[in-house]
Amino acid sequence: MINATARCRTWSILSLALCLASCGDPPLRVRSSSGGVIVDVQTLGEYQTSVARIRLTDESTHEVVWEVVAKEGTPQIHQIELQRGVNKSTISDVNAGTFQTVVPSANDTFSLTEKHTFAITIWSPSGRSSGASFQL
Repeated sequence: MINATARCRTWSILSLALCLASCGDPPLRVRSSSGGVIVDVQTLGEYQTSVARIRLTDESTHEVVWEVVAKEGTPQIHQIELQRGVNKSTISDVNAGTFQTVVPSANDTFSLTEKHTFAITIWSPSGRSSGASFQL
C-alpha cells in the first residue's frame, strides 16, 4: 500500500511540474559556443518546445535583424545556433510545423556583428514570451 501511495504522489508531482512548465513562459537559455551562441529553448532541459515566433534585435541600432513566425502547424525546436557573421535565415531542425522568415524579407541570410549586443525574444503559441541578451 505504501508503494502505491508513493507512486501516486510521484506521478502527481511530475504531472504538476509538466503542467507548470507548459503553462509558463517559454524556456530560454543562451550559452556561448565557438564563434557564437546557442539559444536553448528545451523544456525541462531535454524536450522540444513549441515556438510561435522568434525575433532577434541588434540593441545598439534597435534594428530587427532576424524574425521568423510559425507558418504551418506548431513548430517545435530544441535550440538555435547563431554565429558571428553570416547566418541562414531559416531553421533547419524543426518538427511538427514550419517557420516563415519575416526579416530579412529579401535575403536567405542575416549578419551578426562582433561586439554588438543582441536581444532575442521567443513566443509560445499561447502568446507568452521570454527574452535574453547576449554579445558576440
